[in-house]
Amino acid sequence: MRLEIKQDLRLSQQLILVPQLQLSLKLLQMPTLELEEYLKSELEVNPALEELSYEKNRLGKTDGVTAAPPDEAYEPEQPERAGNGKATDAEDQYLESIIKDSDIRIPNLASPVEMPSQESYLVRAGNLADHLSWQLGLQKVEPEVLAAAGVIIGNLNDNGYLEDPLEALAGQNGIDVKRLEEALAVVQKLDPSGVGARDMKECLLIQAAQLGLRDSFVPRVIREGLEYVAKNDPKGLSKALSLSPREASQAIRVIKGLNPKPGRTFSAEEPNYVTPDVAIRKVGNDYEVLLNNDSLPNVVINPVYRQMAQRRDLGEKERAFIRERVRSALWLIKSIDQRQKTIYKVAKALVKFQRDFLDHGISFLKPLTLKEVAREVGVHESTVSRVTSNKTADTPHGILRMKRFFSTGMVTRQGTNIATEAIKHDFHVLIENENKRKPLSDMEIAKHLRSKGINISRRTVAKYREQAGIPPAYMRRQR
Repeated sequence: MRLEIKQDLRLSQQLILVPQLQLSLKLLQMPTLELEEYLKSELEVNPALEELSYEKNRLGKTDGVTAAPPDEAYEPEQPERAGNGKATDAEDQYLESIIKDSDIRIPNLASPVEMPSQESYLVRAGNLADHLSWQLGLQKVEPEVLAAAGVIIGNLNDNGYLEDPLEALAGQNGIDVKRLEEALAVVQKLDPSGVGARDMKECLLIQAAQLGLRDSFVPRVIREGLEYVAKNDPKGLSKALSLSPREASQAIRVIKGLNPKPGRTFSAEEPNYVTPDVAIRKVGNDYEVLLNNDSLPNVVINPVYRQMAQRRDLGEKERAFIRERVRSALWLIKSIDQRQKTIYKVAKALVKFQRDFLDHGISFLKPLTLKEVAREVGVHESTVSRVTSNKTADTPHGILRMKRFFSTGMVTRQGTNIATEAIKHDFHVLIENENKRKPLSDMEIAKHLRSKGINISRRTVAKYREQAGIPPAYMRRQR
């Protein structure tokens, strides 16, 4: 076979995402907090961008340059003309025509109601060490014991347990072991009950003692029969420890009421602040959609760079740099503008489809797909997916993920569609209202839902129960 090199022509179609389109898709998918950080970084690297304070009047001066009024056309400096009186660069003409419309900014989309303040979403987690130190300062103990107690408090883990042996703490801090033992006894009397224990059994024993159960059969069950408590098996516990059925049931009930992780009430983890991207508020009989623009920098094109982009007395490199910066800033602002408008339209469509859910709660959630919303808004399904990903909405039922408005469903025997989330809600209601002495089995829950026209199998009920972290019936039984 003869090998040779030759050329041939082929026609093919190929989809290429230009950098500007990639930026638009990236901004569309960003939540508000991430977009805020991105805009701040762009303000630092792009001198053609300028942040205009909301408090400043748009006709006022910013950095020594008077901003153009919004209802007046911006009059740029006339560029130098060639001998025929026309601009020499077609690209410059196009850029100049766009720069004239210079007051582009994030859309406000005003509404009769105000966006909730940022303070309404902030929470502050308590600190276990501060809580214990405050109580320790009220105790009448020797200074040496007080210092040793401070060492113990500083070495407690998030559950409130002391993992390090007292001998190790004594060697590391130069404190006598007996002092640490006295200090540990002081710490274990503080609130929350059970703090300062070295394992779960000691934690439960401390709580039982503070409840006045030191001389009862409960401490013995904690030491020797916790596995039966975990299984909720009073018969096995009664047989293993020679207790009466009543004593075994009482012990299980008391121990289940104790807290095996007392320090979790005062978690040291920093709270995750949730800033909703959209707020849905009821005004009269209608719902208003508000975009959260309060935290976003109000970016505009710097007037100085607008003027410099049209000057002809600069060098080619300088003019190319300025044109590129202005073009990048212009595309960023227009991309944000398009992002906000798209999110607003999608949120309005969600309100239209899920009006019953907003009025009456999760039981009235309807099956909804991305395709239906995309058809309503007039965009592609992937655009709706990007809009609702990683974004939240402040609704009358709390802050919800926008993906929560979408749900698969099934057709009942009456021919109506019901969302899967609504079925799960009915499932939770059944569990909460069941007889705790005779909890409902998965089969009984399935039969109850079938009586409402929902064709659901026992295995599906078991799957929903496991997803919700609800134990089976034998573990929920209370004697």
